[in-house]
Amino acid sequence: MVAVGELADRYVEEMAALDPCAAAEMGVAGHDAELTDYGPDGVASRAALLRGTLSQLGPAPEATAAEPFEVTVMRERLGAELALYDAGLRLGEVNVLDGSLEQLRLVFDLMDTGSEAAWENLAARLRRLPAALDRHREGILRAAADGQMAASRQVEGSAEQCALWTGSFSELPAAYGDGPLRQELERGAARVNQALEGFVRFLREELAPIAPGHHLQLGHMVYRADRLNRYQRLACRVAGQSFLDFEIDRYLGRPGQAISYKVGERVWLDVREAARRRRADGFDLRAFHAMALDMGPMGLDTLRERLVDGAGG
Repeated sequence: MVAVGELADRYVEEMAALDPCAAAEMGVAGHDAELTDYGPDGVASRAALLRGTLSQLGPAPEATAAEPFEVTVMRERLGAELALYDAGLRLGEVNVLDGSLEQLRLVFDLMDTGSEAAWENLAARLRRLPAALDRHREGILRAAADGQMAASRQVEGSAEQCALWTGSFSELPAAYGDGPLRQELERGAARVNQALEGFVRFLREELAPIAPGHHLQLGHMVYRADRLNRYQRLACRVAGQSFLDFEIDRYLGRPGQAISYKVGERVWLDVREAARRRRADGFDLRAFHAMALDMGPMGLDTLRERLVDGAGG
C-alpha cells in the first residue's frame, strides 16, 4: 500500500481535475476556467478514480486498529461515495438542493472576480456552460433509460430555479465594467441565457411528463385519508408557503438529509455518555470534544469506533 498522505493528495488533485465544481468548493486551484462533466463519460471517470484509489488502499483488515486511522477514514468515505455511483445515483442528478444543475450555477458564485485574470477564467467558464448543460441533459436521459428518474416535484422545482437564473448572467458584464472582456462576457451571457431557456423547456416538456411522484411521502396522506381530514391533508400549514414548499422539496430531494442530523446527534450523545461512564470523575468534556475535532471529518461508524477507543485510554 502506498503512503496514505501521498495517495490522499493525489486523489484530491485528480478528483479536482475531473470535478472542477467540487474543486471550487474545496478551494483547489488550477481548474477555475473549467466545468464538471455531468454526462455519462464524466460520471464514469469519477467512479473509476474512486475505484482505483480504493484498490490502492487495499482491503480492510479484520480489526480497524491494525491500520492507520487515516486509511480507515479514507476507505470508508470513498467506499460510501462509490456505492452511490454504482447504484446509478450520481448520473442525471435532479434535485433542488444540490443536483448537478445547482452545482453548475453555484460555481459562478464562488469565483474570484478581483483581477483581469480572474475575469478571463469566468469568461472561459461561461463559454463552457451551454455544453455542460448538454452533457447534463445526456446524463439525465441515460439515467432515465436505466430506470433512475427524478421525482416530478424535483423536476419542476429545478425548472423554476433554472428559469430564475436565466437573467442573472446578464449582470456579469456590468459587474466587470468597461474593459477588453466586456463584449465577450455579453456574448457569453446571451448564449448561456439561451441555453438555460432550452434546459427549462427540456425539464418541463420532456422530463416532467415521465417523472414519477414522491409516492411514499405524499402518497401516505392519500393512503391515510381515513385518519387525516381534508384540512390536514391539503391546507394545514406550519410556516410561510414559500418556505414550506422549499423545505418539502429539500427533504424529498434528499430523503436522508434531514434525519442525518438527528442520527449524528444520537451517535455523538451515546458515545459521549459511554465515555462519561468509563471515565467517571476523570471525564473532561472539553478534552472529549477536542479529541473528536482533532480527528477531522469521517463517517459515523468510524467516528463511533475511534471515539470509543480514544475515550477508553
